[in-house]
Amino acid sequence: MKLLLENWRKYLNERIVSLENWPAGYEIEILKNPYRLDPKSAYSITLYDQYGPAGSANVDEVNIEKPEEEALYDVDNCHYELFESELYTVHIDVDEEYQSQGFGPFLMDIAFELAYLDKRVIIPAKLVGGAGTKGAERLYDFYYNNRADVEKVSFHIECWEDYTGKLIDESLPESFLALYRKQPTILNSEMAKRVITIK
Repeated sequence: MKLLLENWRKYLNERIVSLENWPAGYEIEILKNPYRLDPKSAYSITLYDQYGPAGSANVDEVNIEKPEEEALYDVDNCHYELFESELYTVHIDVDEEYQSQGFGPFLMDIAFELAYLDKRVIIPAKLVGGAGTKGAERLYDFYYNNRADVEKVSFHIECWEDYTGKLIDESLPESFLALYRKQPTILNSEMAKRVITIK
């Protein structure tokens, strides 16, 4: 199992596309508040190749209301202000033929950076009604365990259940029980001005 995890980390490290190894013919467009009828949608991030859209990430606002019922637990040291802060969640969809090129993690990096610029944090979608796919789990596991440049704030599962009044699967990966953001090294780079359009 350990060898499998190490191989997966090595694979991700080798396969994450970056501005330094950016392939020719690809561009990214970021739209702020793209859907007027859906005020929760904060950003859409679209990857384009020469034929059109090849993948996307949607960054949505999340508002978590604390229920008025009695707490499920009496949990010490729960920093509920984490859940009361401004939260985003992100949904990534990259065409299968581009997944092996590492565009998904790159789009995730941009989402983390947008959250940082907006003084927000990203919560894994699984906690707020998302599917929590194996792909998302692998991606968050990688960020949680390997990316020192990504800010991570962990919290206990019982704190989340106490605050929301909702029980969640105890087998949830540790990486899903954290909030994420990243300083904008990509968005502030010189090369980003050539391959990333922000509208």
